[in-house]
Amino acid sequence: MQLVQLVFGETFIVCCVKMEVGKPSLTNTSEGRIEINVECYPTATHRCNEKAASELEERLKTTLQSAYQLKFIDLSPLCIQRGRQCWVIYIDLLILEGAGNLLDASSLVVKAALLNATQSNSLLLSVFQNNSESLEAGVQQFHGDMLPLFITVHKIGKAYLIDASKEEEACSLSRLSLVIYPDGSIGSLEQDGCCSCQLESIVEMSQLASIVGKKLNHALVKTLELERQLRS
Repeated sequence: MQLVQLVFGETFIVCCVKMEVGKPSLTNTSEGRIEINVECYPTATHRCNEKAASELEERLKTTLQSAYQLKFIDLSPLCIQRGRQCWVIYIDLLILEGAGNLLDASSLVVKAALLNATQSNSLLLSVFQNNSESLEAGVQQFHGDMLPLFITVHKIGKAYLIDASKEEEACSLSRLSLVIYPDGSIGSLEQDGCCSCQLESIVEMSQLASIVGKKLNHALVKTLELERQLRS
């Protein structure tokens, strides 16, 4: 089991990654599964009530779960007995306090927990490993750093804003959430809000997210490396 805590300003999120034996899905009987669960305290939401917390939990769970349906993540090593037993990777998120920008913060702590877990679990490492050999090095390439990391860009008036607070999110009429990989490439995007964006705005928001996401991915890897060095 791997436990990671994220404290950023007034945001406090705990993520736990564990593996248990379960049943494979009916559609993929020879693979394991990744299951994401989100629990949110009412005080972490805008309206500070249970209904808002429930809505936020479902939205985060759906968005994060869909982001982890990646074709290059090979879940077949998690199969124990086809159609009967497999390893299930459970990712549990607990949002204790939230100051806004919870999707980005949640994706960050999940990625940190998974990257840490691969250091001590060879089976989990094999899930995030490419089976094809590199033409140059002739070795397997680790794709752990290709785990999804969300960057959300808000449009307030003519300005673009990243890492919005609760109050700033309330003023945002349109936002774009993008999965950004370490090289700055975009994996997927979701648009939300009561106003639509013109194509020019979407391009500019995507470019900004790419720049910030590339830096954040790099900073996360460096931070985890430093943490491991301090522990050793």
